[in-house]
Amino acid sequence: MTSSRVTNSPNIAEILKLMKMYIQFNPGCTAHDISLMFTREDYRIRNQLTTKAIRRIIMAHANNHRYTWFNIIIDKGTKPMRFYCPFSKAWEEDE
Repeated sequence: MTSSRVTNSPNIAEILKLMKMYIQFNPGCTAHDISLMFTREDYRIRNQLTTKAIRRIIMAHANNHRYTWFNIIIDKGTKPMRFYCPFSKAWEEDE
């Protein structure tokens, strides 16, 4: 399945939430790392998300106004491309 078919799927928000959660707890990860996460876990979409598809999905939705909560920082200066995510206040402990 191509990345465009995954991007147009109705559950793209859930896919993006899983990706963001993985990036938050694994800063500096690559698209290959995220692909391995989908392969190792029991997700129905595991065979559809290749490394190239994940990279395209993140690039397409990182600056999308519909998904403002998906604020991923993309480090294009490294090979392979690395992803970071600033922690939101929801993840911080109350003091």
